[in-house]
Amino acid sequence: MRARNLKHTAEPGSTVSQSMRFKFLWELILKYKYVVLTSISVSILISICDIASIGLLVPLIDSLRNDGMPSDLLNKFGLAPISNYFAELTNLQKIQHVAVLMFLIQIIKSSLQYLNVRLGVKFHILIEKHLRLSVFDRLLTTKLQKLHSTSIATHFTLLNNYTGETGSLGQTILAMFPTIPTTILYITAMVAISWQLTLAGLFMAISATLVVGIANKSLIAIGRKYNKAAVYLNQIGYESLGAMILIRLFNRQSYSKKKFEDAVSSLQNQRYSRGKILALITPLYGVLMTFTLCVLFIAATFVFDKDNTEWVGSALIFMVILFRLKGPAGTFTSQRAQINSSIPSINGLIEFFQFNEKEPKQKSPLQFNSIKETITIDNLSFRYSEDDSFVLKNLNFEIPKNKMTAIVGASGGGKSSFINLFTGLYLPTKGSIKIDGIDLKDFDNSSWQNKIGVVSQNPFLFNDTIISNVQFGKLSATEDEIISACKQSNAHEFIEEFPEKYNTIVGDQGHRLSGGQAQRIAIARAIIGNPEILVLDEATSSLDAESETIVQKAIDAIGQNRTVLCIAHRFSTIKSASNIIVLEQGNIVESGTYKHLIGLKKHFYNYVELQKLD
Repeated sequence: MRARNLKHTAEPGSTVSQSMRFKFLWELILKYKYVVLTSISVSILISICDIASIGLLVPLIDSLRNDGMPSDLLNKFGLAPISNYFAELTNLQKIQHVAVLMFLIQIIKSSLQYLNVRLGVKFHILIEKHLRLSVFDRLLTTKLQKLHSTSIATHFTLLNNYTGETGSLGQTILAMFPTIPTTILYITAMVAISWQLTLAGLFMAISATLVVGIANKSLIAIGRKYNKAAVYLNQIGYESLGAMILIRLFNRQSYSKKKFEDAVSSLQNQRYSRGKILALITPLYGVLMTFTLCVLFIAATFVFDKDNTEWVGSALIFMVILFRLKGPAGTFTSQRAQINSSIPSINGLIEFFQFNEKEPKQKSPLQFNSIKETITIDNLSFRYSEDDSFVLKNLNFEIPKNKMTAIVGASGGGKSSFINLFTGLYLPTKGSIKIDGIDLKDFDNSSWQNKIGVVSQNPFLFNDTIISNVQFGKLSATEDEIISACKQSNAHEFIEEFPEKYNTIVGDQGHRLSGGQAQRIAIARAIIGNPEILVLDEATSSLDAESETIVQKAIDAIGQNRTVLCIAHRFSTIKSASNIIVLEQGNIVESGTYKHLIGLKKHFYNYVELQKLD
């Protein structure tokens, strides 16, 4: 197949707006709103426990006062019944009751925090699972023209890295929820004590947040570089594993190792850069908030009434609340940093879903049942994109039922592109493929593909058993049907020689089998569904003479009473073809039977003569 320019790269964030990110995340939150609502409810209860634990400090401070009079702080918070309860106790009893209540409150709070962490983990898992399934589903349903314009490493990074980081982001967002009600309750309590100090504290806290925000912004750019480095590392790893034999044959182990090390170093450098900023944010915010705390503590000596000894208790409670506020505020700041570092991954997912739109579903498509007479190729033209030149140009010919039609030509002539069109993987740019006068586009694509068996030059086998690989062609196939298909493809005999027989693991892409054995397994897989049409894409071109003979016998046998479309490399295999189409640079330069084309002594004749020299 011809090489094509990769137009869509893994450069996330170039076209995604903030509103698009918000919508994307909001839809994820709504999808699992029961988890979110439960977390919010638990967070409110945790906040109440926090305020209650601070409120218990009031009776303790009251017990230290010389006048023995209770303060009105609890009354300001609307907790007069609790104030009245502690007013009846002695100082010693106050300390005892407060100690017990603090312990009980802590047990409740810790239990709620445990529940909230579990909800966060569940939310993470649910989002990650949903995104991975969604990405994989989109990969299965995206038009192949678009899918092939992006590298496998990019898709793998989307499927593995981006979905995982976005799942972590979901957990991060959920972890922010407890800080919201806690912050609101804390600020409300601070206002009740002194609105002047509260305003000053909020002003200084916002200023500190803005300072930290400068560091946050750099995380987006670093995150984008990190994702590019992750794609590159996956690309190097994927290619190196696939080219392991080539690497050793050329003795390029040191070269490949250095290349992989550079990719790993690049990724780790970006990760370290991100880690340095994330490590800086929390202590920086802590220093700024402690500065705020100290300034407000000094300011409290001027705000409160010095003649009233209650000011010391009010100031201490205010400072305790402000100090406790550092926790949720710091959490919010660090979580915000995590969100910023994940933005490039979110952008990558959004761009992926936008760019790789699902193929539109046909409205009331026809179900393909059988060819009655002929398949007509009508003025067919194709190009991969508007910026590319046509690889097939105005093709016109017929494929009669139960006959062999062969397509030959030099590499890059458009043969494989035509196969992709014929099997419904691509859509024609111009013209049409008609089955008994009905455009292929009008048929349900799956009903058409169910009637086609494909055997390619380099068959893909899964790292699974022989029986599973053959059964892939018909998931409901019985063991007898599998054995029958293997007998037809001349595979049964060598399978029975394996110790595990049909349960033999074939290895990655069938590497534990010879070329001829893998090809015969692929033929069995192609015919087990009893296809009406058989597509042979240079099925014997990569085999040695002995394997080719065995495979060709199998192909000749299964081709009986079937419509066969054959991309031929060995011209001796197509002598019986009813029509041979000769393609050059996407054009039909001649067609006819084997005997007729040899008699013309033109293009096909030259191909045959060149092969004789080989």
